[in-house]
Amino acid sequence: MPEGGRRQFGAPTASERTGSGIGRLLLTGFLFGGAFFTFTGYLTLYLHERLGYPPVLAGSLLALAHGAAAACRVPYGWVSDRWLRGERRVLLRGMMVVAISALLALVLLPPGTPAPVLAT
Repeated sequence: MPEGGRRQFGAPTASERTGSGIGRLLLTGFLFGGAFFTFTGYLTLYLHERLGYPPVLAGSLLALAHGAAAACRVPYGWVSDRWLRGERRVLLRGMMVVAISALLALVLLPPGTPAPVLAT
């Protein structure tokens, strides 16, 4: 530490220098980002080409998915902080199970499925 016992701005802490958990954080962020961009890029194509929805309806369902995700972020944080006492791994694993289940359900839908089924 420099004189006066103050750490320099931007200088890494001891835990940052040892890299504790930073690799896992980077890998998790990479995987979540990849899943998000894959979902965003291909959902409308899948809904239009496989299930036969008009492009405007497919885009509207994508907007609905993004709106629901944005609306849920604050409650997720509140649940994590209040009920799970900051243990985010449990919440992230639960979110992963829900997301995989929803994607599997989407893949198993037959062509011509009514749009309100997707919106629920």
